[in-house]
Amino acid sequence: MKLLSVLAIVLCGCMSLPPTARPAAQTSTEAVVALVDANGELFCAAVNTPYGVVTARHCVDDKQPGDEVLAAVEFSSNQHRWSQPWYVLRVVRHATDADLSLLSRIPDMRVHQATLSNHAPRRGDTVSCVGHPWGLAFNVTTGHVSSSTPYWDDELGIRLTVTQLPVSPGNSGGPVYNDQHELVGVVTGMHGSLTLITYYADLITLVRR
Repeated sequence: MKLLSVLAIVLCGCMSLPPTARPAAQTSTEAVVALVDANGELFCAAVNTPYGVVTARHCVDDKQPGDEVLAAVEFSSNQHRWSQPWYVLRVVRHATDADLSLLSRIPDMRVHQATLSNHAPRRGDTVSCVGHPWGLAFNVTTGHVSSSTPYWDDELGIRLTVTQLPVSPGNSGGPVYNDQHELVGVVTGMHGSLTLITYYADLITLVRR
C-alpha cells in the first residue's frame, strides 16, 4: 500500500482516557488545525488534543524531534491561505509502528481540544473526518467502518482495518470522529477505493509514552 494524502487511520482498541473540560460536540471542527509552510500554504491537517497536536507521521516525516512546525487555525477565504497568528509547534515524537506523530501543545486556550474516545469503532459504525481538501477549510465528510478485523500491511509494517470513509488530498493528518464527536483516529492515506485504519492502541502508545 502506498501512503497518499487520502487514507483514514482510525485507531482501534479499548482503553480508558481522562475526560477533557470541553464538550465533545463543540470540538469536532474547532480542534482541527492546519500545518502550513512559511508562506501560509497548507500541507497537512492535524488535531489538537489534551496531550498535544496529533497528525500523520508522513506529514512531518522530514522533521526530527525538536524541529519546528507551523500551525494555523484561521483561513482567509479572500486570500485562499491560512492567516496569522501561526503557532510554532515542535515535534515531540514519531510512532515507530504507525503513521502518527505527536507535536507540542498549542499555547492558546481558545483552541479547542478534541475529546478522545475510550473505545474502538465497530463494523458499521458511522465515522466522519474533518480536513481541508482542495482548499475547502474545515470540510466534513461521513462514512462507515467496513471491518474491524485487523489487516497487516507487510510493506508499511502496521496493522490496518478497512473503512469506506470518503477522503481527498488535504484531509491527510486530520481527525476522524465517531458519532459522539469523539476522536478515534487521523487521516493518513488510501488503498484503491478503500480507506484503511490502524489500532486505537497506537494512538494511546503515542500520547502516553
